[in-house]
Amino acid sequence: MRPSPVSSLLVAALVLLRQPCTRNKASARLLLDRAAEYDSLSLVEREACRNLADDLDIDDAQLSPVRTHPPATLTDW
Repeated sequence: MRPSPVSSLLVAALVLLRQPCTRNKASARLLLDRAAEYDSLSLVEREACRNLADDLDIDDAQLSPVRTHPPATLTDW
C-alpha cells in the first residue's frame, strides 16, 4: 500500500511536534494547512487540520513573552 500525500504531511507534522520549538510549530502549521487543502479528506478531517493549525498559533501567542525595551536615554554631548 502506497501512502497518500496527505498522510505523509500529517506524519511529518506529528514528527515536528514531538519537539515543539517555535520553528517546528510553524512548520507543522504549514503542513497542517496544506493537508487541509486535500479533497481526499472529508470536510470534518479538513476542518480538524485547520483547527489544529490555529491552535498552534494560539499556543505560540500565549507562550511567547512580549519583549519591550526600555526607552533609550538620549544625551546631549
